[in-house]
Amino acid sequence: MTDLPSGWERVPLGDLGTWYGGGTPSKARADFWDNGSVPWLSPKDMGTDVILKTQDHITEVAVESSAVRLVPAGSVAIVVRSGILERKLPIGLVPFATTLNQDMKAVVPLGGIDPRWIAWGLRSLEGNILRDCRKAGTTVASIEASRLMELLFPVPPLAEQHRIIAAIEGCLSHLDKGEKSLDAVSGKMEMYFASLLQSAVTGGLSSRDGTDGSVVDLISRSKTLLGGERSRDDSNRRDLPSAAKEVLAPVDLPESWRWVQWRELGRTLNGVAFPSADYASKGIRLIRPGNLHSSGRLEWSSSNTRYLPVEYMKKREAYLIRGQALVMNLTAQSLKDQFLGRVCLTGAGEEALLNQRLARLTPVAANIEYVWLVFRSPIFRRFVDRLNGGSLIQHIHSWQIDRFLVPLPPLSEQERIVATVKEGLSLMVRMAGVVLRSKVRIMHLRRALLADAISGHLIAQNPQDEPASMLLEQIKTERGAVRVANRQGSRTRQKSIEGKRSSRAKCDETSEQGTLI
Repeated sequence: MTDLPSGWERVPLGDLGTWYGGGTPSKARADFWDNGSVPWLSPKDMGTDVILKTQDHITEVAVESSAVRLVPAGSVAIVVRSGILERKLPIGLVPFATTLNQDMKAVVPLGGIDPRWIAWGLRSLEGNILRDCRKAGTTVASIEASRLMELLFPVPPLAEQHRIIAAIEGCLSHLDKGEKSLDAVSGKMEMYFASLLQSAVTGGLSSRDGTDGSVVDLISRSKTLLGGERSRDDSNRRDLPSAAKEVLAPVDLPESWRWVQWRELGRTLNGVAFPSADYASKGIRLIRPGNLHSSGRLEWSSSNTRYLPVEYMKKREAYLIRGQALVMNLTAQSLKDQFLGRVCLTGAGEEALLNQRLARLTPVAANIEYVWLVFRSPIFRRFVDRLNGGSLIQHIHSWQIDRFLVPLPPLSEQERIVATVKEGLSLMVRMAGVVLRSKVRIMHLRRALLADAISGHLIAQNPQDEPASMLLEQIKTERGAVRVANRQGSRTRQKSIEGKRSSRAKCDETSEQGTLI
């Protein structure tokens, strides 16, 4: 623990203000929720430094008749129970009066403590709090309230609090601008990639070579290799949505290209369910939807990797993927992040089993990397987006994939297109690396800035400031007055609730007697 500047003090966090817990009024009571106007703050609202509104509201009746308490405006809210505590501690300044969800706590600072100082101070101590105040043995990550209250918190003179806050917010505004610029660069790179793919698969990168073979011969060869596999009866299949059919209307392609249905170019194999009870600590990896990364490659980590006994390699050999293969996600809860229909190309050395809700796409004659580009292009994305049947869970069926039209050039031209796109991707990867390193640097600068602020090294001290020790004396006096008021208010509130319960019981008794009469 570093020494503090002259005039500063360390105080238990619990002594700096009035702390409030939260609760959830009964969902069975419509009068607690219907047309509510009182904000009810929960972890899902904690996305910004200053909270502007809550998604949910309760009624005045709920405030009066349930365990929730109204937190005055100017509080600092903190999430104390949520899975997000595995990686960050959401903290927000709340400029309006609100009630709290049971997974929240809030503090209203006593006089002499700027709520913004507490908010920035908590953010600077985020790592310490997540490490030292974590509850043990809980299913959901939680903060131990008693440990949080005992956390020693630095308090500078009030005037210095204001100067430090101004310095923090001034510096962070510049970092925020830099981060927004980096986000804009990322957005432009995504647009460039989409444009590159669109041009690649519609002939925009075409360079006709006199030695190119015939695309007609390529199609004929694919049909021969597929044999009668595509001759099955599709009469029981539903028709494609009209919006999806519009996407299938071909745009102009170079003279040597053709539009070909996927069923004429390759096979589609749906994955199969594997019993989770057989998951093992080692063995053969199982490809699941969560392994399909937005980069178009599989991603394996300790949290998303599952193994099955090696015996499954023979038991389910048809679903064993070795080397390069195209794997598509067939199910998603929304169209967000292009997860539905996401296609990844497995690596040359990869070996894994194909789980349910995924499909393997196997081109029999076309270049697999070119086909990968087609299924990542805006043409296929528009096709997927317009398959939406209105259900909560979105699906793609193999028969729908079969009908997707693939823009097909001669094989040698496919290879040249793949090489050109790889060059563009290489440039993007380098640019993305620069953006990522810059964002990491901004993150480190934020942490260093807050660390300097909370330790008194960000700005020079003014010896004329009233020392924090005098503030603490005022706070001590104010806390005593608050405790007395809270005890009186608690008794009054309890009597009010008991009176309402008694009145309700009498009304119910009268109602029952009236019914008997």
